[in-house]
Amino acid sequence: MGTSFSLPNMAELGLYKLLNDNKKSFFDVNINGCFGKMATKSPVKDTTAGHWEIAGIVLSKSFPVYQNGFPKEIIEEFEKQIGIK
Repeated sequence: MGTSFSLPNMAELGLYKLLNDNKKSFFDVNINGCFGKMATKSPVKDTTAGHWEIAGIVLSKSFPVYQNGFPKEIIEEFEKQIGIK
């Protein structure tokens, strides 16, 4: 990691403590916040599932998807609701 940028406020919150980097210059900051590193529990790897997990809901399977696009009925109702095709 280069030193071409500076994030002093994030550093004070502990950002650089999360790096696997032995460069002491990044760590010589008084930490004024809490910091941590998380890992997902859910086997599901999509944005919606990730947001649910942040809220404390761990999914065991993915949400259903429309492999061939949204059904015509859904698109027509959506267009009707927004007033545009």
